[in-house]
Amino acid sequence: MKLLVFTSIQIQELLLSYLGKIVSAIALWVAGGWGIKLLIGFCRRTLIKGGMQQGLVSYVISIVGTTLKVFLLLSILGVFGIQTTSFAALIAGAGLAVGTAASGLLSSFAAGAFLQGLRPFSVGDYVNAGNTEGTVKEIGMLVTTIVTPDNVNTLVPNGKLLTDTIKNYSSNKARRIQLEANLDEGDDVVKAIEILQLSLQSVANQSPSMPPVVDLLEFKKKGPRLAVWLYAPTEHYWQVYFDANRIISNVLLRHDLKPSNNSSQIEAESISKS
Repeated sequence: MKLLVFTSIQIQELLLSYLGKIVSAIALWVAGGWGIKLLIGFCRRTLIKGGMQQGLVSYVISIVGTTLKVFLLLSILGVFGIQTTSFAALIAGAGLAVGTAASGLLSSFAAGAFLQGLRPFSVGDYVNAGNTEGTVKEIGMLVTTIVTPDNVNTLVPNGKLLTDTIKNYSSNKARRIQLEANLDEGDDVVKAIEILQLSLQSVANQSPSMPPVVDLLEFKKKGPRLAVWLYAPTEHYWQVYFDANRIISNVLLRHDLKPSNNSSQIEAESISKS
């Protein structure tokens, strides 16, 4: 077998050649990283000034940043004489394999892009989507974080959200709070309605353009049932809900309009949330 023999001069030239390539690669990495950082910052400021939603801005910036870093890596490999076309083909093949194995993640990624574009809800909205109800905390690339009423962070895949029914309770200015009040048989229904309508106006944070509604819902053997409707913004829903229940109980008991004999307390339960 023939051995390659290098002279000291050739070794020095070889070392200097690779040393120069290493220095060039480091310089390209530093300069390219600095340039990408500046470009991403400029894009972020431009998109925000253009009125784009914050969640969508982060989404776009993430994609742009990843793409630029891939091009920077290919440029650095080119400095060492590596054929980037072959490397790009390798990346494409690996991407296809990973994409096939992680089709669910890719579908959630695509669904996240649609959610950011269609905007069926925004951060801070109270929604019921993907069998989860609560306040939207974050709309991510793969999952959306929803804080449930019992203060639990729930991660819902974007693909499930996009294919499921979405109820956005914050899209309208006010939500309707539907309560019921049972009266005893023989109670004065008209008087009870008048008293409740007047008293419920004292509940804070109601929608000013939608006064409370109290009316006869139905007659039953146990006694008449009254429908009590109030309107409030989503952020004040539960405060109005509980305050109205207390007023219903206090007013009817104070005026001796007690519930039916088969119930120990006034029934005032929510029959709908919208």
